[in-house]
Amino acid sequence: MKKIIGIIGLIALLASCATTKPAELDIEQQNAFSGSWYGVLDAGTVKLELVLNIEKNAENGLSASFDSISQGVKDIKADKVEVQDGRLIVTFKRMGAVYEGTLSEQGVLEGTWTQGGSVFTLSLENKEISADTFRRPQDPAAPYGYKAVDVSFYNQSAAINLAGTLTYPKNGEAEFGVVLVSGSGSQNRDEEIFNHRPFLVIADYLTRNGIAVLRYDDRGFAESEGDAAMATTVDFASDADAAVNYLAAQDFVKIKTIGVMGHSEGGIIAPYVANRNSNVGFIVMLAGTGVPGNQITLKQSEVILRQMGTPETDIAKTTAMNKSIYETVLSSEPESVKKEKISSIMAETGAPQQQIDAQVSQLLSPWFTFFLGWDPRPELEALKVPALVLNGSLDLQVDPQQNLTAIEEAFKSSGKTNYIIHEFAGLNHLFQPTETGLPQEYGTIETTFAEEVLEYIDGWIGKLK
Repeated sequence: MKKIIGIIGLIALLASCATTKPAELDIEQQNAFSGSWYGVLDAGTVKLELVLNIEKNAENGLSASFDSISQGVKDIKADKVEVQDGRLIVTFKRMGAVYEGTLSEQGVLEGTWTQGGSVFTLSLENKEISADTFRRPQDPAAPYGYKAVDVSFYNQSAAINLAGTLTYPKNGEAEFGVVLVSGSGSQNRDEEIFNHRPFLVIADYLTRNGIAVLRYDDRGFAESEGDAAMATTVDFASDADAAVNYLAAQDFVKIKTIGVMGHSEGGIIAPYVANRNSNVGFIVMLAGTGVPGNQITLKQSEVILRQMGTPETDIAKTTAMNKSIYETVLSSEPESVKKEKISSIMAETGAPQQQIDAQVSQLLSPWFTFFLGWDPRPELEALKVPALVLNGSLDLQVDPQQNLTAIEEAFKSSGKTNYIIHEFAGLNHLFQPTETGLPQEYGTIETTFAEEVLEYIDGWIGKLK
């Protein structure tokens, strides 16, 4: 499922925008507002550390960019920077956000951040921010105590090369090998999100404990070839299958048993690959799903809205609207008819047409259409290899009650006994300790991946000998 980010989290989804030519300013105004301005945005359920970077440009005006320290997002370009009657106005069109501030006698920018119809007070002080601020405590640092090599491997079915990193014990001997498969959305080999690198942390921990780990950039992203826009979950599964075959063929690292460990959508891919590739000896599902995609997304929206304090009547309306949209997406009607119907449904929310068009395009994309209709249960029922199924109790994207129950039912219906299902109290979709589980909290949490989960995974794999 696509990573869900909250209102303020929309920041992390945007690429840099070109700036428009600003109005000319005098030297005094340029000097007064130039610099790095730091502050904390209090959005109620989450607090975000932000930096507004303002500098002079060649047109005698100001240019600006934006960093979200909490989310690990840097250099989002402003579309326009203006000064009107001493008031600084910075506009980010693609985020639908505007910052307005006035310089106080104490040299502080006192103002407001407006986004998504909400207005938040935001005071900024002129302060230099170190690059180390964007590091996460769990990020490993060299020397690692093991071998780490950049590799590439070929997916013959897609005719593309995929790039990754293989980590393994210095002696080249590993009882087990693991292929890490990321969740939905284009991500690098570290599954990087909000400046967290969970796959880097997982690979480091497992390799320090004698397990070889292969992680790779998603197709069409970073150093991997391919086109993700037209790909579905089955296409991404073929990439994971190629990764397993590559790992199994290596001579420089000796591995007796290979497992596939998938997070979120990767948890769907893990049993799919295991059922088709005899090189796979076990799987680990991290927040994997057990029910069809349309049920996942409906539940996801419901629990997130409820956690945000949305009235039950509004939740019911949203659920009904989403259900109608998903039924239209999965119908056999021509795409032109689907577009018209979905646009009509969404227009009732009062959303701008540009926003509606963008969402309709995403809803009718090959990936989303496939995901809504995909039922993982047949793959779970067919699974023969040992399985470890993990989830966090506060996962609001893949609801543990909905999915862990369905996964266990699928295993039991086929008579499967070589599995463990475990729910970790107080962890979210990224397996971070959390207060609310809300996606907008992901970037504000310092922990990348809970140590207790790493220990649990390593212990379970070790018992497979």
